[in-house]
Parts: sequence; structure tokens; C-alpha cells
Amino acid sequence: MRRSLTRHERLRGRQDIENVFHRGSAYRCRGLAMKCSENGLTWSRVLVVSPRSVGKAVRRNRLRRIGKEIFRTIKYAVCDGYDFVFVVYPGDYSFGARRQQFIRVLSDANLLTIL
Repeated sequence: MRRSLTRHERLRGRQDIENVFHRGSAYRCRGLAMKCSENGLTWSRVLVVSPRSVGKAVRRNRLRRIGKEIFRTIKYAVCDGYDFVFVVYPGDYSFGARRQQFIRVLSDANLLTIL
């Protein structure tokens, strides 16, 4: 299994994203919200976004990059066949604290196999 996020593992396409937002289950903790729904594929896809209220594009993109890197490092432990949309909110969190947020919402949804 590749450790990077491949093109197929990125959630793209307006219809797919709207499907997750309208039909997906929601989970949240302080600093992070997650929507997920089954996608009928044998792999999971992910999208990390940050709201415009975060600030300028540089800050929003940094939050997105951190979120994608965290998911990339724990994707081996996530159940396959789901689409995920993570909404990363601003805050003074370290990388480790952000990682714990991702693990918490995924475990709340019972989508972690190990960790």
C-alpha cells in the first residue's frame, strides 16, 4: 500500500462532495468536524477544507496541508469504502493535537481498524 495520497484517494467532483455533505453522517470535536458516507468503492477518498473565516488563503492552505498529511499518516488504519470531508477550524493546536482530533472523530464514527 502506498503511503501517499494518490489521485484516486482525493475526493473531487461537485456531485461526490455534495453527496457527502447531504447524506453523510457528521462527527465533530473541538477544532475539527467530519462528514463521512459510504462510496461503494474498495478505497476511501478524502477532502480537507477550512472555512473562509479562518483568514487569508495562506493560512487556510496550511491547515489543509496539515490535515492531508495527518490523514496520509493514518490512512492504513481507516476502514475502506468511505468518503470523508474534514473541516479544519483555526486554533493554536500542534501537529500532535491535530492528529489526536482526527483519531478522535474517526474512532467516534467506528472507522478505525487499529491505533
